[in-house]
Amino acid sequence: MINSIPESYREFLKKINFASGLKLISFAAKIRKIKPEILINRFSGTNKLFYWNQPWQKIEFLAVGNVKSITANGFERTSLTEEQFKQLFPDFISNHAEFPDVTFPVFMGGLKFAPDLNKNLWDDYEDSDWFIPEFVIYSADEDCYVIYNTFTGNFDRETQIDKLKEFLGKLQNLNGNQFPAVSKIISTHSNEDDKNEKDIWINNIESALSTIRQSDLHKVVLARKVTTEISGFLSFDDVVTKLSNKYPDCYTFLYKSGASFFFGASPEKLVKFNGGWIESDALAGSAPRGSNENEDKRIAEELLSSAKNLTEQKAVTEFIAHSFSYFSDEIIYPENPVIKKLPNIQHLFTPVKAKLKEEKTIFKIIHEIHPTPAICGTPLMKAFQKIKELEDFERGLYSGAVGWFNFNCVGEFAVAIRSGLLKENKIYAFAGCGIVEGSDPLIEYEETRLKLQPIFSLFKDEKITKS
Repeated sequence: MINSIPESYREFLKKINFASGLKLISFAAKIRKIKPEILINRFSGTNKLFYWNQPWQKIEFLAVGNVKSITANGFERTSLTEEQFKQLFPDFISNHAEFPDVTFPVFMGGLKFAPDLNKNLWDDYEDSDWFIPEFVIYSADEDCYVIYNTFTGNFDRETQIDKLKEFLGKLQNLNGNQFPAVSKIISTHSNEDDKNEKDIWINNIESALSTIRQSDLHKVVLARKVTTEISGFLSFDDVVTKLSNKYPDCYTFLYKSGASFFFGASPEKLVKFNGGWIESDALAGSAPRGSNENEDKRIAEELLSSAKNLTEQKAVTEFIAHSFSYFSDEIIYPENPVIKKLPNIQHLFTPVKAKLKEEKTIFKIIHEIHPTPAICGTPLMKAFQKIKELEDFERGLYSGAVGWFNFNCVGEFAVAIRSGLLKENKIYAFAGCGIVEGSDPLIEYEETRLKLQPIFSLFKDEKITKS
């Protein structure tokens, strides 16, 4: 199958008028089944790498290399991103229509929580950071495809065919018995329960509660950044495999840019676009899992009857529904939330769906819906100001958005929580909690520890220390 692909590509190129200006061309072909996750280490030396897995839908892909970046900074980042996206649309040529039942990604990347004024930690990422990869290995159900993207400028057909042959050769030479390499990590010291860190957290929560009592701030989501120094070999084949297996109801993602790797397993859909519909998750209110079935059920029932958590959940649901109302007259969501259970935590959950009344671009909708009260608070700007006052770090991509989209206004984005950043020899993990009247600083501290588990459970020997 792979051997016939270069000739198919040659035939595809013959149909393109190369004299008609610069064109973005995307060629897809079916290949034998390959698990994209086992290729991450192999291609980790490239400047741009993006991995995405939705285990419950059997959709997984790995994007390698960069033929076009779409980036923007500042508070106008979404509109600036959209302008660049629109400029590419008229000059896109593909053979994707040969696979009518498959939705291929074209762009992938992430959006930061907010414009990043101090880029020291996140200097490998722009505020809005998307790219078109050179190659994608895309797996859906039992089928697998290779996608090759390039521009027609300075284009030599045989050179491009040879590039495709070279990439396919790397896939063909995979050992059928190859398994993801296992991380071998030695951590330097640590103390997750660092008293100074806990004291800072308690002071921040008390400051937030004082503001809530004395103003019209109703909720603010505060986060912790926990840092671990490591030495040894960290295999991202191994990391994403563990995350996907342990959290099969979450989006597993990895975005490498420059020397930084941002990765995680998010339970929260920011927005999905498909067939004229948009969908989002209202996820707020948290509780631990029980040690047995009866205890787990009791905790879930308490969460479903908790006035504090139900109020918090309702605010997120209503925010999403209100945001969707700018684009839709048909908004659907259940009256009461249900429980979403993850291995380490359970949440109140409400799915929200809306029918677009007219064609709207992806980034206009993202601008309206992000950040939600689940990751910032209410009212939004007052909560944002309190976050900037109390948090001593830039969130960067944490609690931003990661995902993919294409020219057909189809795409899916996760809220980038339960995530970590590897940079040089340090892993930075992030976790936050919604603070409202009645919040207990110590209970919220324990909740952040639960939310840190998806990252630090990957490294069982790790010990954690505040940076």
